[in-house]
Amino acid sequence: MYRPVDNLNGDVPINQLSSNYDPSRTTAPITTMSHADNTVPDPRYLNQQAREELFNYDNDEGAAEDAEPEDELTWRLDPSVSLSDWTINVYNKATRQPLAYYVHKNVLAVGPRKSEYFVRYFLSHDNVNSNKKSSDIWMEAVAADCLPQFLDYIYSTEGKLTITTGTSVGLRHLAQYFGNRVMHQKVMKFILDDLTMDNVLTYYQHSLTVDDEKVTDITSRKVSENIMSIDKKHELLQHIDPSFFRRIMGSSNIDSEEKQYHISLLLAEYCLQNKKHLDDQDFTRLTSERYLPVVHYDAALTLLEMEADLVVTNDDNGTVSSLQHRCIKDLTDHWKVFSA
Repeated sequence: MYRPVDNLNGDVPINQLSSNYDPSRTTAPITTMSHADNTVPDPRYLNQQAREELFNYDNDEGAAEDAEPEDELTWRLDPSVSLSDWTINVYNKATRQPLAYYVHKNVLAVGPRKSEYFVRYFLSHDNVNSNKKSSDIWMEAVAADCLPQFLDYIYSTEGKLTITTGTSVGLRHLAQYFGNRVMHQKVMKFILDDLTMDNVLTYYQHSLTVDDEKVTDITSRKVSENIMSIDKKHELLQHIDPSFFRRIMGSSNIDSEEKQYHISLLLAEYCLQNKKHLDDQDFTRLTSERYLPVVHYDAALTLLEMEADLVVTNDDNGTVSSLQHRCIKDLTDHWKVFSA
């Protein structure tokens, strides 16, 4: 069960994931215990006859077949029913608002889907010898929003994990943060199978949010592999940062002059669309010969104008810059196009 945390030690509004949850219930006296919507005698204080009457199953023939199945243990149950013994308070870095997840230490730290993070956390000397019953964790929304799926996976008896394009990077982050190797493998397989040019921007943006260098690199390779399918109107040009563009330009997939010329056309359009956000260092790096060995004549004038606007030089002796040299070369080679 999770609920918004206004007062971690008091009664707070709850997101009712369980239809059995009754927010009016309070802690039962010592002589009774609360279960579902009933208050029943505590068996510790019953005599033998009362216990035998309470747990008399001799006349229950056939009743088990008609009984409704019990709820399986899950973090989504009301914590007083599931006997939760640990609370994870997850703070969303964007909103700075926490959600409390009522979980179970043995589920988090034991079994094939255990969290190595919580194994070490619970067994550490400081926690073994303390009365602490909760942990506070700050996360980006991309990851924080995926914690229900993460917990569902840990609690699942079949190891079922629901992954989508929108949750995959967040789940990968959780798998790494909480130390869940099997889940990490499942998520990585999904990402590699799911990544396309139609969703590459989502993967790129989410990878930046959680600072996932691996996914950022995977997305840059996907783009460079499909560079010829990208035109000047592609949405990537509006959203990627200069360092990501350099990754694409420097990829081993840009292995022909045709691709290099195409990159120069995309770069010119990128610079036009992001002129307000580029500084002289960004522009100089993007147009260095290492990343831009050739310049298409259709991109040359745009890049020359951008250089004149962005790059400050103290050289008054008329020396031609490296970018100017590459631009002039292709303009000269295709002078007939301009004179026609």
